[in-house]
Amino acid sequence: MAEGMADWSSLPSDLINRVAARFLATNDLDHYMDLRAVCHSWRSSTADPRTTAANDPRFRPRCWVILDEIESASGLLRHHDDTRLFVNAATGRFLPRSLPLLRGYYHVTTTPGGFLVLADRKPPHAARLLNPFTGAMARFRASMPRETYLAAAAVVGSFTLVLACNAPGRLYWADPESEAFLFETRNILFPSGLLPLLASEYAGRKHGSAVTEDADEATNKMVDPVRSSAQLENRTAAVSSTAGGETETLLLVTLDLEESNHLIQVRKRPAAASSAQEGVLQFEQVTSIGNNALFVGDRCLLVDADKLPSVDANCVYYYQLKGPDEFIFRYDLDAGKAHRIAMTMEDEHPLTLIQLLVNYTMNGPSYELMWDEMLQRIPEDICLPDYDLDYDDIFLESGD
Repeated sequence: MAEGMADWSSLPSDLINRVAARFLATNDLDHYMDLRAVCHSWRSSTADPRTTAANDPRFRPRCWVILDEIESASGLLRHHDDTRLFVNAATGRFLPRSLPLLRGYYHVTTTPGGFLVLADRKPPHAARLLNPFTGAMARFRASMPRETYLAAAAVVGSFTLVLACNAPGRLYWADPESEAFLFETRNILFPSGLLPLLASEYAGRKHGSAVTEDADEATNKMVDPVRSSAQLENRTAAVSSTAGGETETLLLVTLDLEESNHLIQVRKRPAAASSAQEGVLQFEQVTSIGNNALFVGDRCLLVDADKLPSVDANCVYYYQLKGPDEFIFRYDLDAGKAHRIAMTMEDEHPLTLIQLLVNYTMNGPSYELMWDEMLQRIPEDICLPDYDLDYDDIFLESGD
């Protein structure tokens, strides 16, 4: 070593862990992994997320959203590389991340915090849950249910994977050691939007109907090539304020969208509520969500408006169908009024950040395997649209 050059490898472990704790506090797990890669001494001084208990909350992704998830997962809009664009809804950090590991799996969906739900490419297409920032992967014995569109949640304190399918109002769940996903059909119009509220009911649950290959095939004889977004009329949705953190707070959003008047109510479940059933009864109406903004759709998202450009605090963003068009509305909780601000898609690109976040909530990705099978049934002489969405200017808008 040259004289006068600092020997960074000799830093005391308590100092290394103080720096590491800063990264974990903001959920910058990629920075944490980069720190561990500096040298053997730093690796031995810090916990390895790949060998630590799978449910260790320090290493769970929180508040991360894939802005280009539809493009990366749908057969018509498949990525030409392995890079995905993430944004942290709590800190406003944008992160392009290369994930070559995805080549070996079918993309299914993502959880609200940022886990990637995958299926093995080899039959029987077992479920996988990937942390895209640490590389840790939970491997499930159960095969992924053959549903085209699924929302997902990984239950805090366990590794129960809960999936919701809106079309039959069905919920699936499995632990890593489960032989098959269990399911039940509930009298809920859009269970995907309520998944943050419902998921905890299924942690470790052992009773339900088992998914079998025959039953699975019977529910998927036809796959629609294009999915229409559900109309947000008289709709209720739940959102977690920490997307899977240790101090999870649930908000319940009710939208009543009349032609001439929109009414939105936000309610909060007190921390003392111990179960989903009790929580529904104990939700209390709130008139302010502070510096946060809510994006509501098939999936819901709570963001820090101070950290994201063009997003207004104490507002709810959502979409509504008007004939063949889909419009974005912003509801001001202070004023109790809604304003139409844009269309969900524009003829010219790039899309604004608000458009991307609304599109994230209104459209989940398709299970890649199911989409591929549908494409194989389309006659070769039918021309499919060629989309090329440009996300580059999002960085310019954010100031990064």
